[in-house]
Amino acid sequence: MSINGKGKILGAGKVEVSGSDGKAQTLETKNIVIATGSDIAKLKGIEIDEKRVVSSTGALSLGKVPEKLLIVGAGRDRP
Repeated sequence: MSINGKGKILGAGKVEVSGSDGKAQTLETKNIVIATGSDIAKLKGIEIDEKRVVSSTGALSLGKVPEKLLIVGAGRDRP
């Protein structure tokens, strides 16, 4: 089941979801998973080619961990 909208956890096993139409519904469930995802932050002068310079998604697709690895970033604030 997939429900799109803005969610708010009301308490143990209860989530309120407001849809784009403004209507809210309360869902009850055994488990709640918060998965916010990620976004690539592009840096001036650096091309993400998914070979030598990889995004977070590209890093998850690597066949093995490189001998040397530099990770830039750790999230950023969003309005």
